[in-house]
Amino acid sequence: MKKAILISILTLMITNTAYNLEPGVRYGIETNQFFIQSGFGPGTELKIYVHDNAGKRLSVGMYYDNRMNSFGGFTSSFMKLFRNTERSGSLIMEPYAVYNFIYRKTIVSETTSSETFRIAAGKYKSMEHYIGLGLKTNFTRHIYLTTEIGYGLYLGSIMKPSAPDPVLNESYGTNGTGGLTKIGLGFII
Repeated sequence: MKKAILISILTLMITNTAYNLEPGVRYGIETNQFFIQSGFGPGTELKIYVHDNAGKRLSVGMYYDNRMNSFGGFTSSFMKLFRNTERSGSLIMEPYAVYNFIYRKTIVSETTSSETFRIAAGKYKSMEHYIGLGLKTNFTRHIYLTTEIGYGLYLGSIMKPSAPDPVLNESYGTNGTGGLTKIGLGFII
């Protein structure tokens, strides 16, 4: 867990240097609850981000798998506000376009099942790409609520796994498309 936090902070610092953003750069932290159709079920993400004056934001974070009750992988997203508070006054609601990337590596030690799902023991990997629209609702200058909806491609599914590799015991799953719904709370520094 400590490594994941350190990697996230380091990635954000390197990205900020590579972006070569002007002095008006702001940083923030955001937590989200999201629901996806790739079979992994609901998840929680905690991410840090850098936001520039032009309304562009790049974030990196960690994903917590609610179904498995464990750290599940990494997330990254790029957001572009359609209108920006810096240029258009103090907007209460700001629409935006977003790209979300989720990388998961889930290790299931024993077969788990319930009425709605059955997961065989083994390692599962998945990469998911979602494009969508969102709405940022500002409560104060530093606190906001976000909601997003999107659609995309997942490469790997825990609910429909392929046969595990005989040597590595890793299952890459099947590919498909599905939706993403996300709601979150953020704080701008």
